[in-house]
Amino acid sequence: MKRLTEDFSKRLPIIQGSVNRMMEHQLTMDEKLKFAKKSAEVRWGIGSVPTNLNYDSVLNPLRDEDKGDSLWQVFNVVQEKFIRGGVEYTTNSGRKTGLRTMNDIYNVNRINTKLWELAEDMF
Repeated sequence: MKRLTEDFSKRLPIIQGSVNRMMEHQLTMDEKLKFAKKSAEVRWGIGSVPTNLNYDSVLNPLRDEDKGDSLWQVFNVVQEKFIRGGVEYTTNSGRKTGLRTMNDIYNVNRINTKLWELAEDMF
């Protein structure tokens, strides 16, 4: 545990630098949609994303502090929707459903890591 803490503390300045760049980087609507679509592929898998997924719903923040066009804000909104749930959609077979909270720590970590990598690739 001590080693894990030490490793994290060494990476903290790098993480903070990425967060600062994300907060400064403003996205166009096309860039937001691109991020949301790539994020959906992370969440469902390439070729398995519901064809009628409403990306406006994915990008619509739940809290006022998440409103805005910075990469950091968009990242947080998409991350919350895909991890905590709240996105309603119709499956490819026509059934109405919604994303639920992910409880599997390994899947949460996998998605968080992939979303972070997508966000960093937006620079």
